[in-house]
Amino acid sequence: MSEDNKILQYQPFSTSVSVDFWFELTKKKLEEYKLSEAPVYIRGQYNASQFAALQETQAAEGKAQLPAVFQIDSESLHHEKPAQGVQFSCVSPGVLHNTNTSETFASLDKVVLLDKVAAQIWSDIESGKAIEDSSRLNRFLLLTFADLKKHHFYYWFAFPALQLNPAATATPSIPADQALGADRIDSIREQLSSQSSVEPFFLIHLGDRPTVKKISEYNAEGETVFAFLDPCYLTPHPGWPLRNFLTLISQKFQLKSCKILCYREHHAERSSIVIDVTLPSTTSQNQPKAVGWEKKANFVNLSKQMDPAKLMSASVDLNLKLMQWRLMPSLQLQKIFNTKCLLLGAGTLGCNVARALMSWGVRHVTLVDNGKVSYSNPTRQSLFEFSDCRGSNKAEAAAARLRQIFPGMESRGVVMSIPMPGHPISTGEEKNTRDSVQLLDQLIAEHDAVFILTDSRESRWLPTLLCAHRGKIAINAALGFDSYLVMRHGLGRREEADVYSPQLGCYYCNDVVAPQNSLRDRTLDQQCTVTRPGLSQMASALAVELLVSILHHPLGGHAPADAARDLNEKTTMELGILPHSIRGFLAHFSTILLECPSYSKCTACSPVVVEEYSKRGFDMIKDAMNTPSYLEDLTGLTEMKKEAEQVSWEVEEADDDF
Repeated sequence: MSEDNKILQYQPFSTSVSVDFWFELTKKKLEEYKLSEAPVYIRGQYNASQFAALQETQAAEGKAQLPAVFQIDSESLHHEKPAQGVQFSCVSPGVLHNTNTSETFASLDKVVLLDKVAAQIWSDIESGKAIEDSSRLNRFLLLTFADLKKHHFYYWFAFPALQLNPAATATPSIPADQALGADRIDSIREQLSSQSSVEPFFLIHLGDRPTVKKISEYNAEGETVFAFLDPCYLTPHPGWPLRNFLTLISQKFQLKSCKILCYREHHAERSSIVIDVTLPSTTSQNQPKAVGWEKKANFVNLSKQMDPAKLMSASVDLNLKLMQWRLMPSLQLQKIFNTKCLLLGAGTLGCNVARALMSWGVRHVTLVDNGKVSYSNPTRQSLFEFSDCRGSNKAEAAAARLRQIFPGMESRGVVMSIPMPGHPISTGEEKNTRDSVQLLDQLIAEHDAVFILTDSRESRWLPTLLCAHRGKIAINAALGFDSYLVMRHGLGRREEADVYSPQLGCYYCNDVVAPQNSLRDRTLDQQCTVTRPGLSQMASALAVELLVSILHHPLGGHAPADAARDLNEKTTMELGILPHSIRGFLAHFSTILLECPSYSKCTACSPVVVEEYSKRGFDMIKDAMNTPSYLEDLTGLTEMKKEAEQVSWEVEEADDDF
């Protein structure tokens, strides 16, 4: 080694990870990677003109020069898409190892991981692939652990560099315009600037006018300068990417010395440098040792920087997706998320159903109620507080509270009364009633599932009819003192289904009378829903779980009813059986499953009632409100009762004769 030659030193990369990378990694972890720790291809980039203006400012102020920055962002996880880099930027292929635990992150054999990537670089050099695609020399490795509950992220970069043995030496660097001439540097800059993308490593054939060429065009004849886009701004030293480039030059071109242009795009100051490098006198057939890990792992805490609303949304999704990873891979979370639910009633049942839907990830909930929050409500109805008891409408207060609990909720409160059979419409109320029917019909049409949670029997009739008319999933929940009923309504025939089961009945299919006014002459205990406190949570939870099971059945709302089975018997559906109705008795802590077929004379869902509404619309509803016998006459119940009475009378006469 001459006195002028010294062992060549390189400036390592300083890594920069954008916040959106962690957002994208979180999304990928939840939706794609899950528990997999398999390596994933990613990409990063560095730039030969980065921070040029800042560099000049800092130099003028006597501050330390900026480091060579290697960047990754959200696009790094989409290596299959074309990179959108700026001019003089170099795209580097990389491998991501995302671990599931901090222990794995700390205990992975980093030497083995580094050698594996170094072996790829060596193979690319030996095969000549790195000559055709010089970005292969810039392979990198990223090891991460994402604590998604705390939004803490740990990461560790490696930039594998093959070590020449003995190490390369170089003369002191010379400014490029002095070493090659200012005119030549201007010509090189002009040629590079005219290219849509610049290879990270290239050649310059010198002459009166230098020519920029690809590495594959190397010719031993003539004077050639090897060049690369250098992210380093240190005057004495080149950047880290040169290391593998020198290995390629030594191994493939069998050169013992070469001239290197460290090209740095900076118009304000000619910062590019030229160094004369001496390479080892012998080449190796064996893979050289590699170095390249950063000195230590890095840590970033995004919990305080993230939008709290987005932070909560990610956390809510995490709880559900963890369920999907191990317990139920077929869980269709997106289908649940996208289901729009209409809750008719914002009382005890409505509040609890809304909370359970929110827990399942349902984002779109509309609540309908005409009442105001009273002082007796907050202890039983989970979406209300004492402050709501001063005139707040139940529907609006419940919708607002859902948004307060989780800002990602699209909740809406609609204040309206549901027209009911047996409650005559006065002349002055006809317009308001017509508007209510139209609004309810519109709401049902806009939603995917309807929960009928009102506190009187007749208030369930119109929603049942409209759901049958619109073909919507309808789930009824009703409470007694110590019993409850949760049932789904049938959706009618599905001709294209492979399996056909008779249509399931609705809430009214067991009745042989039309719904009447049950609110007249009620005592105080009859005016309130008097029920054991735990009953509502039980019924509400079952109603929501019933919906989730419906959404996962291949036939959806057309699915036939499953009967009770032995607890040890496996079911075809991962979520279990899908019953028609569930009847619970708290006095015995028991539950039974019941199935009821649709009734041809049902006053709510029978074809004749649905068809009559389709033809006459509000006029049919008005007749049902004002004329107590209308629905029974329409469905044939009146005639059936007459026939039954006639049979009874004939039997009595026969008994007398006997």
